Amino acid sequence: MVHRRTPQRPRLETARLAERLTTALRTAPVDGLLLDFLRWPLHWELELRPGARPRSASYDPDTLRQFTARTGLRPPGPGAAAARWIAAHHADAWTEFRTAAVTGAARLLAAAARTTRPGLPVGAFLVPAADETERRALVGQDARELARVLDLLLPMAYHAILHRDPRWPARLLRGRALPVPLVPVVQTTADAAAVLGRPADWGPPIDTADFTALLDHTLAAGSGSICLFPGEGLGPDRWNVLADRLARTAPPHHPRKDRPVPR
Repeated sequence: MVHRRTPQRPRLETARLAERLTTALRTAPVDGLLLDFLRWPLHWELELRPGARPRSASYDPDTLRQFTARTGLRPPGPGAAAARWIAAHHADAWTEFRTAAVTGAARLLAAAARTTRPGLPVGAFLVPAADETERRALVGQDARELARVLDLLLPMAYHAILHRDPRWPARLLRGRALPVPLVPVVQTTADAAAVLGRPADWGPPIDTADFTALLDHTLAAGSGSICLFPGEGLGPDRWNVLADRLARTAPPHHPRKDRPVPR
């Protein structure tokens, strides 16, 4: 089920989405639930590349009304004027507001899922920012807070798209101690046309040597779990490499089935 939403909408909209989720999970033959686009807008595939400057966003009237309602702070004007005032005087309050919106939506949706399907693992994709401070400021995702209400987190470590080397996903994982597993999503191909049917900038080509190095470093640095994107990038040679590396890897950490329903 796909439902696009922006996290600044009132809690009522999230509650309605939770109702739709509950209805779907009563019959859907799924083994888990992953929350995607659970963040504020950022074209991170371009804006987190080396040398790029991420842009700030979401200074629309609805978001600013929600910000004022939560914090009591009232920007002196709309749009760019509000953005400049917030950046100069209330950047921390803005980040806290946006982070609370994302975490609150995750909490409500996870509770709905677990109430309907007890034991169902619930996770979310993370923007691959340099650190938690940057991730919170850019998209309102706080990995530690999300780990309190979810069972696993999946950083989208697309090294070629972000113009990084195959060792980069491992560096992204090291030192990130969380009470739930981090399952890196790694890139298998830069041939976007073969997947999308149209050209797109997915970075430089990924040959088999790059893919092998990617697996070796990422599996060594992570929890023993890995997600591959896209599946179309796995030909026979890469399937063989993957099977060989997984056979050498310790069993992955599985999400706990007895986690309490978050309130």
